[in-house]
Amino acid sequence: MPSPASIRQNQPGARTKAGCAVSFAVWVAAIGAFIWCATLSPGEQERHETLETLATIVATFGAPVLGILLLIDLIPYLNWKRQGGMRNLLWRGLVWLGCWLTAFVILAIVLGATALVFERAWSDLDLTKIIITIVWTGLALLFLRLAWELLKLPFNRSVRSTEAAEDKAYEKLQHLMANPDFAGLEAKLSCKLPASYKALFARGSEWLAEEWMLYPKGLDNDEEIYDVMELEPACAESVRRHKTRAEPLICIARSEFGEYLIGSGNDDPPVFHEDIAGESPDEPFCQISPRLSEFLAWPKEKV
Repeated sequence: MPSPASIRQNQPGARTKAGCAVSFAVWVAAIGAFIWCATLSPGEQERHETLETLATIVATFGAPVLGILLLIDLIPYLNWKRQGGMRNLLWRGLVWLGCWLTAFVILAIVLGATALVFERAWSDLDLTKIIITIVWTGLALLFLRLAWELLKLPFNRSVRSTEAAEDKAYEKLQHLMANPDFAGLEAKLSCKLPASYKALFARGSEWLAEEWMLYPKGLDNDEEIYDVMELEPACAESVRRHKTRAEPLICIARSEFGEYLIGSGNDDPPVFHEDIAGESPDEPFCQISPRLSEFLAWPKEKV
């Protein structure tokens, strides 16, 4: 079963691939138009001067810039996807071709323009020409660095995660959600779990299937709201420790930037929120409800 992360990645990834293909086709067409114009007679070239100019701009600047911007997004997607086969080789080949052709175009323009600048500057030296030469040297070094980065880009294989790893983690999560280990959690805590906590994982529980926004002061008051993105699996790994609490805590759910925790050894324990992302440095750990039953009864709406 594909994970939601995989589904989210597939949509922009497919659009990036399509964009790369279109920009490459436009690039080839512009190069073809430029070559065709170059083979015409002088009179015909004059009649097609606008087409030749447009093809030159698109071939040397427009399509390569758009293509490289798309390739920068496509490479992480291909690394994340990690598929084999001819289709993957085709896209990898497009990455190589796009990056290296653009790099060589940049190198050709830089070397040709540099030779022209130095030839004209040093033929009749004056202060203006020296300044132009220095400025162009700096720009040339910048373009050379850009070409070098493009030459290295196809070798980039770095990725934070892969589609297969995310799918496997999602399947494991779904298994844990469907098979909560209450016995193992109680054994680690040496106490009984609240019935309201166990009910979160019951078949048909609305907390299992949806993401919620909680409104402690009512749906018409958004001064204080809490988002519940997903439940934390009920297993021994959900136990947490915090320096401000003597008893161990149980992570019951996750928010966008943190975790919701309940105390142990109580039939209706208090609920805490810990900010793990550093979004609330003044109050990273705080009690948000005196009782779990109250927390679960807050007015809510689907995200």
